[in-house]
Amino acid sequence: MNNSGVTFGFHAISGILAKHPTKIEQIIYLDQRQNGRIRGLLQLASAAGIECRSVSKAELKKLLGNSEQ
Repeated sequence: MNNSGVTFGFHAISGILAKHPTKIEQIIYLDQRQNGRIRGLLQLASAAGIECRSVSKAELKKLLGNSEQ
């Protein structure tokens, strides 16, 4: 997690989702990254009532501003 409250990375998100799902407000992921691993994570997130949103690389960059993954 960085100072803005944004957490990056599949393993980091998976860990929080498994142990503290209520700490996740939303999952934003690249629309080009829809493999089995991501689909599984999104299914768990949806079951926990977490909003999941697919975005383009340009939109993700705009959302993150100065933050970098």
